[in-house]
Amino acid sequence: MLILENDTFRLHALDGYIATLYLVEYPEKMLLLDGGCRCDADTVVTYIKQINRSIDDLKLIVITHPHPDHSGGAPQLQTLYNIPIAASLGINDWYRGLSGWLTQQTDILLTYYVARKKKRPWKDLRFPRSISINYPIVAGKSLPLFPDWQLLATPGHTTTDCSLVHKTESVAYLADLLIGLGSRYHPPYPIADPTRYRASLDSISAEDITHCLLAHHGLHTLDRSTFEQVKSKVSDRPQNHRNSIRGWFRC
Repeated sequence: MLILENDTFRLHALDGYIATLYLVEYPEKMLLLDGGCRCDADTVVTYIKQINRSIDDLKLIVITHPHPDHSGGAPQLQTLYNIPIAASLGINDWYRGLSGWLTQQTDILLTYYVARKKKRPWKDLRFPRSISINYPIVAGKSLPLFPDWQLLATPGHTTTDCSLVHKTESVAYLADLLIGLGSRYHPPYPIADPTRYRASLDSISAEDITHCLLAHHGLHTLDRSTFEQVKSKVSDRPQNHRNSIRGWFRC
């Protein structure tokens, strides 16, 4: 669905398996903001055909962090259509080793849990723990092939989260920096580092942004008070799978 049009690009929102995917359409090329789940690769291809564009026009997929609903579909599109991926090199550390494998399996189970809540059918969500990155990205720099988008480091949810800002058109893709539920906004789960997460909220709220794109709740206009309210809900203790399991056993 077309949700925003300006002098620079047209912005489309795609209804993914559990998250919204954003396709940025330029006259000569397209950019996909996160790859969704493994099963969302077909959704992207189908939608591109519906708007009378070629999959060859999709020049880049940027991955903001390693979770299944953000990095799962990108390797499929990369393998099938040779579409390059841009991501932080540190993204491959998240699922490294035995503890990383266990984290990945837990993340997949959590994705299925959300899918069930959204009444989605079962889908294959397997995805590689290590992503083949064509363009390593660095916070503070422009996005490769799309220099009008600037990268901001917004860690806290995971260790490598980033957001993308188009300052000319006052648009920011915040991925999972905050989650919308109805008219309220909340921190995501997990929170790997509460201190860095709060700093990330501050860095985004300081930007002059009109349109905020959330992976879970669509397009919104957020003011500083919203970010402050979300900050107030963040515990000083990391919220992760290990701490959650320990809490369950204490109950």
